[in-house]
Amino acid sequence: MNDDFYEVEEEDFDEDAYAVEIQQILANYQQKKLVENLIGPSVSFVFHVVLVIALAFIWSGERIVTEPPVEVDTVIQEPVEIEEEIIEEIEEIVEEEPEEEMPEVEVTETPDTQTEEVVEDVSDVIDDMPTTDDNMEMDMPSDVVLTDSPMVLTSLFGGRSASGRATMVKKGGGSAAGQKSVKKSLNWLARVQNADGSWGDGNRTAAYSGLALLCFLAHGETPTSAQYGDTVRKAIMWMSKKGNSSSGFGKNPYINGIATYAISEAYAMTEIPMIKPVMEKNIQRIIDGQQANGGFDYNYSKGERWDVSVVGWQVQALKAAYIAGATNSGIKEALDRTERFFKTTAYDAKGKGYGYTSAKAGNKLSGVGVVSLQLMGQKKSNQVQDTLASVIAQKCLANYKKVGANQKAFFDGMGKFIYGFYYDTQAVFNNQDSGRGRKLWKEWRRTFEPALIKHQDPEGYWDFTQGHSIGSHKDNGVSHNGRVMGTCFATLQLEVYYRYLPTFDINKINKNVNQGADAVGDEVDDLLDL
Repeated sequence: MNDDFYEVEEEDFDEDAYAVEIQQILANYQQKKLVENLIGPSVSFVFHVVLVIALAFIWSGERIVTEPPVEVDTVIQEPVEIEEEIIEEIEEIVEEEPEEEMPEVEVTETPDTQTEEVVEDVSDVIDDMPTTDDNMEMDMPSDVVLTDSPMVLTSLFGGRSASGRATMVKKGGGSAAGQKSVKKSLNWLARVQNADGSWGDGNRTAAYSGLALLCFLAHGETPTSAQYGDTVRKAIMWMSKKGNSSSGFGKNPYINGIATYAISEAYAMTEIPMIKPVMEKNIQRIIDGQQANGGFDYNYSKGERWDVSVVGWQVQALKAAYIAGATNSGIKEALDRTERFFKTTAYDAKGKGYGYTSAKAGNKLSGVGVVSLQLMGQKKSNQVQDTLASVIAQKCLANYKKVGANQKAFFDGMGKFIYGFYYDTQAVFNNQDSGRGRKLWKEWRRTFEPALIKHQDPEGYWDFTQGHSIGSHKDNGVSHNGRVMGTCFATLQLEVYYRYLPTFDINKINKNVNQGADAVGDEVDDLLDL
């Protein structure tokens, strides 16, 4: 990974118009909820009156049939027009400026024991977590989306709702302690968010902010979420302003790839119209910067050199934008070229893995290649299966066991491996179609979860010696930026259960976002037993 990140310039952004749009969405949503709340108690009141009368007869010992029947007409009133005074009051609430300082959140200390057993019922953990506005009952498919507001999860991300997370964690064998660690890390990230909505400082801020936003989005958080809504709203606004500048997120492929990935996922989950042009502007830089062989390099150079680490972030951004409905010409073709790149150019058929800048340059980035192919529907390819069996199940698993063994090993070694583990954890999780794949995931889960849970700081972040700029400690000092990155990579691993759908064939997804969401929505229903 390269440390030479590109500083981007900013231009004027119509932040007021953006804020008005979000405020209007929130006002409409709260108005709808107010109407629902007016109807609900009325029906409930009538029902309880009938119940009380019936119980009174039973209590008195008299037979109900001896008395004249009580006729009760249950009338569900049509939604009434809300008085202007109430609407004005709602608008005043929405228009209030949020506090810049995040509220203090009490953080409980993580137990100092490894948690390896499978959780049979994680509903108690999920109930304590912040929920989104699209919580669904698992036996009600129609409840995946409960509001017409665009600021909700689409069926594509149904597994990220509170109920969806509970089901997916249980299916994946995740632990209650692991989800408590996620909550602690989100609390910490919310507390250290900058007043302008970004994270970190310096010329890599868009990358830090993109990673942090991805953590909240993976947990199903949107601008309407109860606890983290303001955090997500400010992050999206800052990312949109940055991405809409004359140079966008910049020509550094790491920063542009991560930031575009995050803003694309934000648009897919919220459908806020003003995000789409930002997504398409910066995804175009990726399309234009691709090499003929499907690879990518620093500064989107078109030379002979290519970089697997760089390619990985471009693939994640391209896939997220494609599913979100980006209309850029050539986006599908860019994904097709990248698929060929990982199947041929970058793959070491003899060593069964992926190196850094050549197929023969070792196999330390094998997880990048595997996840990239999985995201493009190639999880059963020889390249994926051979790399999982020969590299990830052997070397990578052994490394995770080594650094998770004790506090010193974690502090000294995690910085060297956590970037790779971010990909490896996804690769193994997405490969549970066979008995061998499920067995590997079980062993991986029993290794990575306890390691991250046990070594998390009580405040919610992770501390370890820096490697590739990831990690908090360097030269006897503390790097806040490195701590943010390290915490994000750990959090995204613990969110793996509901962060991604199992791989689907991208060729079956129509470029029409609605058809694409419906197609994948059926897969979500199957996963959640709907």
